[in-house]
Amino acid sequence: MNVFFEIARAYHGKEDPSLWKEILDSKYGSWRVLDEAKGSKLESWWWRDIKNLCGKGQKTNWFNKNLRWNKGKGNKIKFWDDIWLDEMSLKERFPRLYTNAILKEGTLGEYGFWNGDQWQWCLPWRRSWFEWEKTMVNVLMNEIEGISLSREREDEWQWRDDKTQVYTVNSAYTKLKNDKFVQDGFSYSEFRKIKALPSAQFFAWRVIINKVATRDNLERKGIDVGSRMCVLCGTNEETINHLFFSCDVTSHVWKMCDSWVRRSSLYHMSAQIHFSQFKFLGLHTNYSNVWGCMWMAIIWGIWSHRNGVIFKNTLIDMEEVFMLAQTKAWAWITNKYPSATFSYSDWCLSPITCLLAI
Repeated sequence: MNVFFEIARAYHGKEDPSLWKEILDSKYGSWRVLDEAKGSKLESWWWRDIKNLCGKGQKTNWFNKNLRWNKGKGNKIKFWDDIWLDEMSLKERFPRLYTNAILKEGTLGEYGFWNGDQWQWCLPWRRSWFEWEKTMVNVLMNEIEGISLSREREDEWQWRDDKTQVYTVNSAYTKLKNDKFVQDGFSYSEFRKIKALPSAQFFAWRVIINKVATRDNLERKGIDVGSRMCVLCGTNEETINHLFFSCDVTSHVWKMCDSWVRRSSLYHMSAQIHFSQFKFLGLHTNYSNVWGCMWMAIIWGIWSHRNGVIFKNTLIDMEEVFMLAQTKAWAWITNKYPSATFSYSDWCLSPITCLLAI
């Protein structure tokens, strides 16, 4: 995520063009591709994740809705595509006019000319307008009348979510945390309390918001996955809720975990509710947050094992998934909590005693 913020600063900050921008422009094109729903087959998964964080292809996304153009020469702002007048693009507000436009990708500067010191708009159309269409044209012309460009000043971005109107990593992170990272009242900040690896935290959040590349999600994006059936059980469609929580194969991991801590639970099939149920051990909230490491370790383990079965022909072994999850959780906890001095063998024999010792 830090990489994403640095990329955004490279494109939308006030600093001089950075090396980040030059590298990404040469490989992927301009910053505009961050908002394209359909990407190139040559895009890396890393770049696709960056686009997802930016809110690609969404009608209103957290990033774009906090950016506004400050008009200058008009050589960077696209007349129809960019949000420079009111709260949405002209393409969305006037779709019929857009279909008749000649310069659909044209900038503001290409939609007019300087007459002495006065800027005059001149919109080129493919055909003449029918009488009933002229009302829409007049509405558009009335809105842009009186709006002028500048001969000297460059077009600039304004970051709306900060008093200085300048993009900063801190302001973007705050906005992202408060806006995008809330799912049905459940905030990403809940995961930040759990001392797992940041990559494990973020993967678990992607499970909560249904953004993991399961077969149903891939097919929904137009990717041919052959069969949509779960590769582990082969009896149900592979969805987030099925793969991680209701699959006859992976459910054994949760049962082994319950047996390990000597409890019996009936879990919900929703990822968000399942996480809340799993954390509750009848102990203080602090211990519940520590125990949340095990949930993330199991989630990560199931996904890694599923990928191994698909791409490496790995034999299905849920006991191995559970043991690896035990190991990961122990490593995270003992690394993040100075008071967690218990051994791995103690952790395996008596996890509740170890949690109470933290």
